Amino acid sequence: QFYRFAYGFTGGELAGLPPDRLVSALFEESAVTCDYRKGVRGLPIEWQKLGCNMAAIGGEALPRGGSLVLDVEGSVPRLDGKGEGNGPSEPVRSALALAMPVEELSSRTAGAYFTGLLAARLGRRIVVDAERGRFRLGLALVG
Repeated sequence: QFYRFAYGFTGGELAGLPPDRLVSALFEESAVTCDYRKGVRGLPIEWQKLGCNMAAIGGEALPRGGSLVLDVEGSVPRLDGKGEGNGPSEPVRSALALAMPVEELSSRTAGAYFTGLLAARLGRRIVVDAERGRFRLGLALVG
């Protein structure tokens, strides 16, 4: 259900589990925890969809486990991650920024590219801030 919502849902109404429960189910059997904060639950559904996509990207950036916090900054979602490594890989960052040519997308980067497209549709771009042991996926206005 998570992927159906994150990558396929286009309507203004939600059928099935709410996004926070979908994210919980996504990480249920992994070493990653995700705190989907109350403020995100109050965002319009298209912003929650973007938040879910950001959480999926964050989870992939923590292959040995760690923690994610999906919260609100201003009026848009923001994802903070902690764990080993330096956050999303360079190819994933390139895909998030829509800088990767479509013909170079792979199964590892397609979701990130979709997330970048979704952000652009909402007038934003994904900004990655990372250092050893932590990272942030934020949103900046396009332009």
